[in-house]
Amino acid sequence: MPPSQSLLTSLLIATAGLLAASGAEAKDDSHKSHALCWRGHPAPECRSFLITETALVARLDDYPFQRGTSWAGVTFDLGWMKNVSTTSAVGFSGYALSSDPSQRFGIRARYRRWLSRNTSIDLSPGILLSGEDNLIDYDPPGVVAGATLNAGDLVALTVEGEYSRFKDYGSGPGPVTAQGRSDMTWRAGAKLGSGLGLTGGLALVGLTILIVAGGGFE
Repeated sequence: MPPSQSLLTSLLIATAGLLAASGAEAKDDSHKSHALCWRGHPAPECRSFLITETALVARLDDYPFQRGTSWAGVTFDLGWMKNVSTTSAVGFSGYALSSDPSQRFGIRARYRRWLSRNTSIDLSPGILLSGEDNLIDYDPPGVVAGATLNAGDLVALTVEGEYSRFKDYGSGPGPVTAQGRSDMTWRAGAKLGSGLGLTGGLALVGLTILIVAGGGFE
């Protein structure tokens, strides 16, 4: 089995167990109301809450511009959501992706549907404002959209699609003329949220700083 499929299968099994445990939790109407929560819960317990998510994702299709690239990538979302009813929340988040061939930065709108106090489904369409690829010029803006199944705002399964455009200047002799190209990417993986997500994001930033200080990526 390919490593990406094996990883996603393990993540699915683990998260399914957490979802089952979360769904079995008894309802408690004594929770106090808070203006801002670190971990998201429905109204009236939380009027608003923070989004701090770090995800390990696997590209499900081949990268068309370079062979031998890694299938793995890391995404990070930082944002805020407001409960507009007992079943729905809306908000936004800043979005970043880092993988072997690509980096992306953008902003996403977010909609959350509460299934219970600790489980929810998020939809997150967004615009990619900038980015970079190894062998081809990224041509913003792009589009990214994701769907996530959350368990307790701590762990989640996610899938996302990205549509991006590029300028290909070629490598042959003669006048250089940019040709427009595009790519549709599909990714899936698992997220850490709340304090776990923030810790994961800070750890990745620290690791990147250490690698750059040690001579950079080779």
